[in-house]
Amino acid sequence: MYESDDLTRIVRKAADRFASSLKRFRAWHGNEGITEANQLFQFAAAFLEMHPDGFAFMEVPFAAKEGGRTSNRLDAYLVSGEIAYLLECKRLWSPEGAAAIASDIARMRPPLLETLKRRHVHSPPTRCHGVVLADAWHPEIVRWWCRHPESKKRWPRDGFPEDWQFDSIEVLKWSDKPQGTLYWLYGIGPNLNDGTASG
Repeated sequence: MYESDDLTRIVRKAADRFASSLKRFRAWHGNEGITEANQLFQFAAAFLEMHPDGFAFMEVPFAAKEGGRTSNRLDAYLVSGEIAYLLECKRLWSPEGAAAIASDIARMRPPLLETLKRRHVHSPPTRCHGVVLADAWHPEIVRWWCRHPESKKRWPRDGFPEDWQFDSIEVLKWSDKPQGTLYWLYGIGPNLNDGTASG
């Protein structure tokens, strides 16, 4: 069972909050884009507003393999009642960025969830989904992300599983230039607790 409706509501609320902030302060400087920490903060704030009984931890350490060093970090682990999200945020403007997102997707698997479940003091949630959130300013990247058949981007889609759902939302139109609109791209994977997720 997917929680895409819940996720979409969270993303919309986060995007609205962020757009309101960006109308008051340009969070970018020259060619330097908006850092991923801003996406992470806005998503977590929206999640907690919609799930006031929940909690959110940032930069959660985990080991790449059982008994290994816990030098890896998950951008965020968000939990409320029976639902949890493993969240990774990125900026997307190149094939290398797409490959980095695919790498994030690949590690959001049942073994990672199992290590997190063992750290719950009380019962862990019964549903947990991997989520990726990326920002992009180029409409062709948005079309590629959403698997639009007329996309001119020919970037590889290796590592973007068919059992994940991908969508986008317009955050803010800053100018009428071809790359004058900020988009958020997001994806959600199947329930990692049911053991059928591919990757």
